[in-house]
Amino acid sequence: MTDSNFAAGSAPVIIKKNGDRLIDTSLNTFATLNTLSLYLKQNQKFVVIDERSGEDLTRDVLMRINLQADTLDLMRTLVRENRLPHDLLDHHWFRGTVRNIGPHEIVLGQGCDYFPVDSIKVFDAIPATLAKKDYSRARVTERFQRSKQHALEKNQARVAAGKKGNDRLEGLTEDYGLRIEIDGIACRLHDSWLDEAIPHKKIIDAVLKPLGYANVKGEKNRYQKQVSETEFLTCSFDLHALWGRVRELRASMGYRWGEKQVVFPLIYWGAFNWIEWMKVENMNPMTITTERIFTMAIDNIGFLLTILGSELFRALAYCSERAEYCGSAQRAPLIVGVASEHRCSCAAALSWLKANRPNVQELEETHEGPDLTNSLSRRRREVGCWKSKL
Repeated sequence: MTDSNFAAGSAPVIIKKNGDRLIDTSLNTFATLNTLSLYLKQNQKFVVIDERSGEDLTRDVLMRINLQADTLDLMRTLVRENRLPHDLLDHHWFRGTVRNIGPHEIVLGQGCDYFPVDSIKVFDAIPATLAKKDYSRARVTERFQRSKQHALEKNQARVAAGKKGNDRLEGLTEDYGLRIEIDGIACRLHDSWLDEAIPHKKIIDAVLKPLGYANVKGEKNRYQKQVSETEFLTCSFDLHALWGRVRELRASMGYRWGEKQVVFPLIYWGAFNWIEWMKVENMNPMTITTERIFTMAIDNIGFLLTILGSELFRALAYCSERAEYCGSAQRAPLIVGVASEHRCSCAAALSWLKANRPNVQELEETHEGPDLTNSLSRRRREVGCWKSKL
């Protein structure tokens, strides 16, 4: 099997790894796995060197790139086939330019913003745009009254503490809010700051702990699940505050074996933005303004953790435990490593290994484990089977 990844004669780019950071010495800038993946598409050679030890980490990084690409593609497939528990696009109204890129997937244009449909009060006929979504007049009214009551209680507490209160809250009615038009019909957009307090940690714990994840001591919003003495599945949340109580939700999953780890973002809904310099569509972190929306987002994340943890990482854990790649200094999943280096499927890598490394045939026949002849591409097509096992 020849190396067809790179243009003949091109000088390799030196990438130095310092802790968790990758540094592109040709541009004197930080690099990411997406950067290196772009190099692969451009047939540009690169070598990854540990800055402290001088160890060649290229194969390990290629394995991570291949794993990240496959998992992201799998999650996009889940979104397109509407297999996540909740289609969160169905619960938002988008104001601005939106481009459809596939079933249940959109790209947000520059300056586009969005709001939960539970924040939109309609007084007459329901606009066609909202009628196609999960819109409920009763739910909007109930949320407004609950949010108003929460705001009144906070205001009363401020007054009781000798601070200045907001007299306008007592007179708020359902026609309060920003006047907007949807399909030519006048509506009111209730302010998101009126929303009730969202118990973020309680909601996350309720979903992740039954899956076997526990809080990592001393680290906020970070969870892990031990699968062996040296292997862990990890999940981290970033609830970045934009203003007031409004936050963005980012989540990532990782697989750690020994001192090595691969981490990738979780795609839990189908709204993306275009990153020009990376030439990729990147999931837009969702703005969390209601408890209902946040709970559904965490449900989707829990589903992704179950799917990826029960299938993909089980196969990788088996490979890394049973196989050694390029000597004792380089431990990595054998088949995925070969597939990464030559940009082929795992099935093709296994066929080559059987022909050139007879011990791999013995390895497969003498140890119980997942069917290694199943490529990751085939696993993506078997998503429906995965869901039926849950």
